[in-house]
Amino acid sequence: MKRRNGRFQEIVIEVTPLIDVIFLLLLFFVLTTTFIVEENTIDVNLPEAQTGVSETIENQRLIITIDSNDKIYFNGKRVEINNLSYEIEKYLSSQKINTAYITADKAAHYGIVVRVMDMLRAYKIVDLKINVKEIK
Repeated sequence: MKRRNGRFQEIVIEVTPLIDVIFLLLLFFVLTTTFIVEENTIDVNLPEAQTGVSETIENQRLIITIDSNDKIYFNGKRVEINNLSYEIEKYLSSQKINTAYITADKAAHYGIVVRVMDMLRAYKIVDLKINVKEIK
C-alpha cells in the first residue's frame, strides 16, 4: 500500500487476535449448544433371534414397548393397558398405517404381549413386527 510520502508499507495481519476470537466463538458455541438427548428411553432387554431382519422404521410409526415390569409405552408415552385401545384409535384417526412394531422385554409376561397384539388386530393392523436382538 502506498503512503502519502511515496513509500510502500507492507500490510501485516496479526494472527494472534484472530485465533483468540476464533477460540472464543468456538467456546461460546460449545457451551451454548443444547445436546440432543433421547428423553423417552425405556430399558428393554430384547430377546435374541438368529433370523431377525434389520429394517428401517418409517417416520409414521406405531411402536408399542413393553418393559420387564409389564408397563406399556405407546410411541414412547406411558399408557395403561386399559387406555391402549383409545390411544391406538386416536393415533389411527390421524395416521393411515397398517404396520406396528412391538418391542417387548424378554421378561415381559406373554399374556400382555398377546393382549397388545389382539388390540392391534382389532384395528386391522395385521402387519406386526416384533423387535429382537441379533445373536452374535
